[in-house]
Amino acid sequence: MSFEDWVFWIAFINFLLLAIASFAFGRISLPYIEKQMVKEGTAIPDWDKGIGGRAIVYAMAILIGKGYSSIMVDNKAILKHTRKLDWYLALLLVLTVSMFFISGCILYFNDG
Repeated sequence: MSFEDWVFWIAFINFLLLAIASFAFGRISLPYIEKQMVKEGTAIPDWDKGIGGRAIVYAMAILIGKGYSSIMVDNKAILKHTRKLDWYLALLLVLTVSMFFISGCILYFNDG
């Protein structure tokens, strides 16, 4: 197998993991955190109208913690309601997004 074949299969497998991570984080962590934020009286972001763009922003806020500053989300409210499971799902989501992006760049820019 060539280098491109290896990278392709890694990207393909990672794409499947990315789909699972996106589904799990979007169905388990996001509803829980936003439900707790609404109970507390904190407004949830209204810029994402259902396409799921806020998932990666929430995941970054969870992983980076107090050092993360974003005008898109209230990171203090997110961190206040984050469970250990949410941290693991956020890690899985960020890792799979990163690996998929890196393998896509390798395939695109490889001359070979």
